[in-house]
Amino acid sequence: MPSMHAGWALWCALVLGACAAGTVVRVLGWTHAALTALVVVGTGNHWILDILVGDAIVLGVWLVARRVVPLRTEAPRADAARA
Repeated sequence: MPSMHAGWALWCALVLGACAAGTVVRVLGWTHAALTALVVVGTGNHWILDILVGDAIVLGVWLVARRVVPLRTEAPRADAARA
């Protein structure tokens, strides 16, 4: 059973890595993902392979989504909303 706790943490790290303005926030996102994986395995809820499969699912979906809908990191302009 893939670990979607670890997958969700990876998803958060990917989004923060792509959108966060500060390096500290990006590092915290990746640290959260790594710690979540360690805790899930350490508590005996999943095997390491479950973490890898969960992360592979999220990474695959991330790559497909990035091809279908490019990531927009800037807010839309106010005058563009009126058009």
